[in-house]
Amino acid sequence: MGSGAFLAVGPPPRWALRIDEGRAGDSREKQAPETVSVLIKGGAQDLALSKGPVAATFTAWCNSHLRKAGTQIENIDEDFRDGLKLMLLLEVISGERLPKPERGKMRVHKINNVNKALDFIASKGVKLVSIGAEASMSSGKAGPHPLGDRRASFPDQAHLEFSVLEAEIVDGNAKMTLGMIWTIILRFAIQDISVEETSAKEGLLLWCQRKTAPYKNVNVQNFHISWKDGLAFNALIHRHRPELIEYDKLRKDDPVTNLNNAFEVAEKYLDIPKMLDAEDIVNTARPDEKAIMTYVSSFYHAFSGAQKTAAACLRLEATPRLLGTSAHLVFAHTVYRGPDLCQAVFQALRIQSVTESGTVPALMELTF
Repeated sequence: MGSGAFLAVGPPPRWALRIDEGRAGDSREKQAPETVSVLIKGGAQDLALSKGPVAATFTAWCNSHLRKAGTQIENIDEDFRDGLKLMLLLEVISGERLPKPERGKMRVHKINNVNKALDFIASKGVKLVSIGAEASMSSGKAGPHPLGDRRASFPDQAHLEFSVLEAEIVDGNAKMTLGMIWTIILRFAIQDISVEETSAKEGLLLWCQRKTAPYKNVNVQNFHISWKDGLAFNALIHRHRPELIEYDKLRKDDPVTNLNNAFEVAEKYLDIPKMLDAEDIVNTARPDEKAIMTYVSSFYHAFSGAQKTAAACLRLEATPRLLGTSAHLVFAHTVYRGPDLCQAVFQALRIQSVTESGTVPALMELTF
């Protein structure tokens, strides 16, 4: 979207999200930052953030992180109402500790927990601004947010801004809850993606284009119809893990098979849970952009994380005499620990054709 573009329908806004991206240090008046804004409003004609494919995708994304803490959600607009799993989700994806949650069952305890979660989001660059939703709905006049105005600056002059009432989350407002989760996805899974001087959505799109460029019948131009036949998903996997996909056997005229193949391979071998439904994608004229972006961002993080780990292990492997085989692998586990480390190290060793005595046994003795 261009500067100042808004995607919105329905009556006056009760929730708003804005992403502003500008160049750090660029003070030229003519260089206006690109603005992408999403307004989630009430009413019958709502933005497609209700119970459906988007909710399923967001639920799967949340669970892909919550499972690391041994829990999950079943109903996205119900299970975050007390704020406990919302706070836990933010702790998992950020690696930081939030203030201690309140365990009481009263409404005030739930409000306070959601409030703590929103304060944490604000501290990470999400700018919460007063838009006076309640006042404008009741009296036609703008008024202050009843819980104040939270503000936080975002590094490199990119920031998110939204206004949301904690009460709406506690009351189980599906659109408000999904909008909040979309904000979290944007901030923690998409906003920091950087590829060849492009970032966030544009960076993710460029990454997809670069990775799928060599593949026939794949032309990624967006995050909706470019993915309908399933070939782009398979191409992404094949580019990084060619042994998992027989790409030449895929047919463009069999999109459901293509999509299910990619989803099943990603879940089984890449630890990327299924977040989309093949039938929904094929039977929709324009698949939901937010759902596709969310799922594709998981591929980006899985593959870029594995590459960074492999590169780190290669650097460690280059100095075995300085650290010793077992020592530097333990060091690798300590600094670059993660579920893909073992596989990444094996791949790094295989690429280098390392045959030094003791390397593989030492690696196999480690537990991850």
